[in-house]
Amino acid sequence: MVRQALHATSAVQFAQRGGPAIAPVGASAVAAEDCERCSVPVTDGRAIVRALRIAGHVVTPPREAVIQAVAAQPRPFTAGRLCAVVAERSPSVGRATVFRTLELLEEARVLDRLHAVRGDASYVARDPDYPDKPHHYLVCTVCDGVTEVDDPRLVALLQSVASGQAFRPDGALVEIVGRCQSC
Repeated sequence: MVRQALHATSAVQFAQRGGPAIAPVGASAVAAEDCERCSVPVTDGRAIVRALRIAGHVVTPPREAVIQAVAAQPRPFTAGRLCAVVAERSPSVGRATVFRTLELLEEARVLDRLHAVRGDASYVARDPDYPDKPHHYLVCTVCDGVTEVDDPRLVALLQSVASGQAFRPDGALVEIVGRCQSC
């Protein structure tokens, strides 16, 4: 099963908050913000805050502001983009808090960091109902689209490879880079 997740954002696409996306060369004419296949549900972040507190983490008001901004992202985002969103909503929250919170959310398996998208690493929210499930992505190098792949054959293959090396994996993140069918 393949679940279409979202478009990763380039710096050009988010040059202005709420402004129209500029499609990269070769991308479809549909703006990323208008693409239904690219949107994921957004939340207010309360479930993330609750889960972090249950796990024993202190969630200060600045950290909560970052979490709310993360939860409101309908597409993959860079740390730089998130810093801009947080600065707009909560000017007193520093960049260091944004970066430390991203690290915490990645460690808590709320986010995955994708390296295949152009330039800076992008973050994509994991399915909150399955935070411990391995996540595998198809990443388009033309439009920055990201599709999550949920295929038991891939999971079995990765487990077999690890077992063959007497290796006990704690998780897996696979990024397959190429062109999506739209490009």
